[in-house]
Amino acid sequence: MKIPLLFIFFGILSLSAMSRSDSSYEAVMKVIDQYSAELKREKKIRNTAYGLHYAGPDKVYDGKIHEVDLGYCIDKSMNYDEARVYFYELVDGLLTRINQNEKLKDYFYRFPIGYEDLRFDLSLDYESKGYLKKDEVRSIHIYNNQIFYFLIEKEGFKVPKGDSQIPRAIETIMENTRCIKKPLPEKPDLSSNGLTY
Repeated sequence: MKIPLLFIFFGILSLSAMSRSDSSYEAVMKVIDQYSAELKREKKIRNTAYGLHYAGPDKVYDGKIHEVDLGYCIDKSMNYDEARVYFYELVDGLLTRINQNEKLKDYFYRFPIGYEDLRFDLSLDYESKGYLKKDEVRSIHIYNNQIFYFLIEKEGFKVPKGDSQIPRAIETIMENTRCIKKPLPEKPDLSSNGLTY
């Protein structure tokens, strides 16, 4: 008699957690979708991937959002200094949009959220047309509270397409780019254009 009651209790508990994660997913994605629509309309930036992770580094699901995972792309060429400023405008805009919405507070493991709560990618030659020049930025990534800048080392390369080409695509990217990796938050420094991130 005690075992079925225990199963019923855990069943109700899991349904409660699932409905909470459904509502948190909808609420947070609504804010992200609105932000993404503005980016597309105003800056021609397209959203390519999104997800919310409900487990922390310990892999324990607790019904709270531990990480926001987003990918964006734009077919644009930028040097390192320009790309850094541009990228931080996008990321900081997203963080501000989420953190200003007090209704989202209870959905996150940590609030306000910061760089450490993001996995964020921006590709600048998403279609892999090979038009970027040496020292221009191909992509920028935030992962594990670090930022990675991939700069073109050899001009004109194109990434192979298709699922069967994934190992070759990774190899091609690694052969033709170089990476600058920094811990977050980056310290502001002086560039030729003035103060940047």
